[in-house]
Amino acid sequence: MLDWIVTHGPGSYGLFYCHDDEDTRERKFSGRHPPMDYDNVFRVHRLLHGVLTEMDDPFFGLVQGNIDPVHPYDRADED
Repeated sequence: MLDWIVTHGPGSYGLFYCHDDEDTRERKFSGRHPPMDYDNVFRVHRLLHGVLTEMDDPFFGLVQGNIDPVHPYDRADED
């Protein structure tokens, strides 16, 4: 979808935040080969001057343990 916007909307710009829990090095799709596992983080896709760039997200951080709270059964007991 974003590649289509780059091609058909040369003056377009914006940010697209994405969390994909299946975005791992082992999963190869659409010619994308991530250098590490991104299954627990948000990724930012920036469209600027007709160029689409994928970047680290500086705001949300980790999904599990930061945005999505750890379930009480999964955390260590605190005294």
